[in-house]
Amino acid sequence: MTGKPMPKVSIGLPVHNGENYLEDALVSIRGQTYEQFELIISDNASTDGTETICRKHAAQDDRVRYFRNEKNTGGSPNFNRVFELAHGEYFKWAAHDDVCRPDFLRRCVEALEDQPSVVLSYTRAADIDEEGEQDKQWRLRPELQSPVPQERFRRSLRTEETFPVFGLIRAAVLRKTRLLGSYPASDRVLLAELSLHGPFHEVPEVLFLHREHAERSVRAYDWRSPHDAVAWYDPDRAGKLLFPEWRLWVEYMHAIRRSPLRVRDRCRCAVLMLAWLGDHRRELVRDLRIAVERVPGLGPIVSSAYQRHRRSQRQRRLRRAMRDIESVVPEADSVMLVDEGMFRVEQFRPRQVIPFLERDGKYWGRPADDDVAIRELNRLRDAGARFLIFGWPAFWWLDYYRGFGRYLREQFRCLLEDERLIIFDLRRRHVSGENARMDASADLS
Repeated sequence: MTGKPMPKVSIGLPVHNGENYLEDALVSIRGQTYEQFELIISDNASTDGTETICRKHAAQDDRVRYFRNEKNTGGSPNFNRVFELAHGEYFKWAAHDDVCRPDFLRRCVEALEDQPSVVLSYTRAADIDEEGEQDKQWRLRPELQSPVPQERFRRSLRTEETFPVFGLIRAAVLRKTRLLGSYPASDRVLLAELSLHGPFHEVPEVLFLHREHAERSVRAYDWRSPHDAVAWYDPDRAGKLLFPEWRLWVEYMHAIRRSPLRVRDRCRCAVLMLAWLGDHRRELVRDLRIAVERVPGLGPIVSSAYQRHRRSQRQRRLRRAMRDIESVVPEADSVMLVDEGMFRVEQFRPRQVIPFLERDGKYWGRPADDDVAIRELNRLRDAGARFLIFGWPAFWWLDYYRGFGRYLREQFRCLLEDERLIIFDLRRRHVSGENARMDASADLS
C-alpha cells in the first residue's frame, strides 16, 4: 500500500476451489458505487481455476491484492487471515459464491458514519440460485438493532443463516473478538459476541444476494453434524475426539465475559445461556455419547444400545402419529404431506397422499418462497386435497416460510398441533367475506 492513501473499507475474500461463482462475486465487488476499498483475496491452495481468475482481477484493478496459501489451512484460519491483512477502518468478509448489489458498501458505510454506536451494518438478504435468479427474501431482524444488549444477544442465538456476519464491521471492534474459531458454528459465536459490543444496523433494501447451491460448504460440511463438519474449519482436527456443542457453550460464555457490558447485563446474558443448555440438551448428550462410544470395549456396547433405543423411540413416535392422523382424517379423504421422508405412503391407505410440492404426482421439491407455497397449496386444494399434514421433521417450514405459515393459520382451522404433528383442515376456510377471497400476494402483505 506504499504511496497510496489507506482505504476506508477492507473486503476480505477467502476462497478454496471457487471457480464456479467467483467471477460473479469479484465483478459485483469491483462494481460497488463506493470505491474507497481494498479487496484482499486469500486462496486456500485451490486446485481448480480459482488462481487464474483472481490473478486476472488483480492485474485489472490495483485495489485487489491476491495471496495464496501453500496448503489448505482450513476455512476459519483463511477467513481470519484476510482480516489480519486488512488496513481499513471498516471490514467486510465476502464469500466467493455471493453477490453484492452496487450500493451495498455505500449504504453500509453511511450507516456506520451516521451512527457511531453501531458496530455492524448489513443489508436485507435474498437467495439466488445457481443461475443468479432470485428465489427468496429473508425477513428483517429488528432485534439486532435493539439498544438492549440481551435482546441482541438473544436474537443472535437463533439457529438460522448468519448473513449479518457478511456485513460491514468496525475493524476496531472486530479486533476485540477472537474472530472465527476452528470449530463448527463459530460464525454464530462471533455474531453473538459482536452483538454484545453494540447494536447492528440493517439496511431495509435487498442488496446482499446469497447463492444457494449444492456445493456450498455448509452442504458438504453440515454444521448440524459437527463431528464431520470440523474438517472444513480445521482439517487437522478431522476424526479427533470433539465436544462441539459443549465448545459452543464455553465460547458463548467467554464472549459474555470479554464483553464491555455492565455486570448486570452480563448476568442477564448468562441466564440466556442457561436456557440455551436446555434447548441444546440433545446435542450435549450426543457429544457425551460419541465420546463414550470411542472407549475400547465399552464403545460398541453403548453404540448398539443407543441405536436400538433410537429405532424403538422413532417407531413409537410414528405409531402415535398415525393414530392421531386416523383420529382426525377420514379414510376417504386425500392429504398433502410435508414430512421430510418420515412416513411411508402405504401407511396412509386407503387415504390418498399428495406430496407437497407436487408435479405429475411426484415430489417436486421445496417451494422457492412463500408465494409459491401458497399458490401450490391452493392449486392442490382445488384439485381435491382436504388436509395438510406436517410431520415433526418438517416443523421448520412454518418458521422458514413465515408468510405461508401465517396464511395457513389465518385461513384454515388447525385440527391438531403437538410434538409430532400439525394438521390443517383445508375443506373450508374459517374466514369469510373478502378475507377468504384474498390472493396469495395480498395474504403476504
